[in-house]
Amino acid sequence: MRTASILVSTALLATSLALPQPLPEPQDIDFAAIETATPIEATGAPLADSEVAAVPTYDADAAASAAAVDPVTALASDIIAKRQISTTTTTTTTTTTTTTTTSTTTTTTTTSKTTTTTTAPSCTALPKGSGPVSSPDTAAAFKSNPIYAQTAESASVPDGYSLAFSALTGATSASSYLGYYTLTTYNPILCQQKCDSTNNCYAFNLYMERDPSVDPGVSCPNPTSTTNIKCSLWGTNIDNTTATNVGQWRQQFNVLITASNGYNSLAAPPAQANFTGPNKLGGAINAPDNSYIGMRYYPGPYNPAQCTAACQATTQYDRAHPAKDGTYATCAFVNTYVLSKNGAPQGTYCSMYTKVWGRGYDNNYGQYRGSDYYSVSQSYGYTYSASTN
Repeated sequence: MRTASILVSTALLATSLALPQPLPEPQDIDFAAIETATPIEATGAPLADSEVAAVPTYDADAAASAAAVDPVTALASDIIAKRQISTTTTTTTTTTTTTTTTSTTTTTTTTSKTTTTTTAPSCTALPKGSGPVSSPDTAAAFKSNPIYAQTAESASVPDGYSLAFSALTGATSASSYLGYYTLTTYNPILCQQKCDSTNNCYAFNLYMERDPSVDPGVSCPNPTSTTNIKCSLWGTNIDNTTATNVGQWRQQFNVLITASNGYNSLAAPPAQANFTGPNKLGGAINAPDNSYIGMRYYPGPYNPAQCTAACQATTQYDRAHPAKDGTYATCAFVNTYVLSKNGAPQGTYCSMYTKVWGRGYDNNYGQYRGSDYYSVSQSYGYTYSASTN
């Protein structure tokens, strides 16, 4: 009888183990938060501009400070984060702040869908470029001249960078635009140096632009051309899907792009105060338990400092608003990554947890929203390391 009892108990145990076990909600991308946040329009270096540079002005520290605003005071937030606390079965809704500072240039007149241009008075001289001019001096000759593609394809790849695309006829346009410079030679190293000296620069786009020698007007509708060599800087990685700015018409003059090369930095984002890391991840974390306590989303350049600031602010808020039993959730780990829509970078996404997670749980690579695909890139983890928040 005892043997039979053991067999029955073993069978019952095996049966119970075989039954489906309840699983926590996956940390899906919060599309409601994304769609509620104020988007930043995709833009890039201005075409045929009277200025030769727009020095980046993005203030990562100011953006992080804004992200640290106490959630209870952020009633004007664009984001509602649903938070599941592992110590309780109730769901708490928290309001957060979305603040992003972007670079600005003296742009006054919109002349293309993705690029703004400061328009000089008609027939006023514009900056003379250093790139080769095609002969005959026509748009058709510019498009068919093999020297531009040859120059792009033979260009070196700087140490610490990877080649994202080469010899395209479009310049990058995205919401992570930082600024641009005009160069005297088509040299990726010079552009790389600009990126390396710019905070939150994760990529650069080097290209040649067919520009008018004077601002086209009624009395000079199709002036002679000049070829500018431009270096634009980006606050996220880029790829060929971002190279959408193919030029514009100015009166009868056709502004064109060629020899467009994109380069992505291989460097990890910077370390953050009070946190260890960053630790590189393959995708976004999908924790197998209820340690997930919320998210934040910040349109614009990739800035993990916003995530670590939000993580600490979340703990401070929860400590000030504990559960009835006196317990509260502590943000011990934050997963920060770039969220892209159909390949175009959108902003910084932050997922916060009460536990530390790493490789093996980083299996959320993206999701569909209707026909749109939202992908995860530049995913890193930061672990809170200070004794108190």
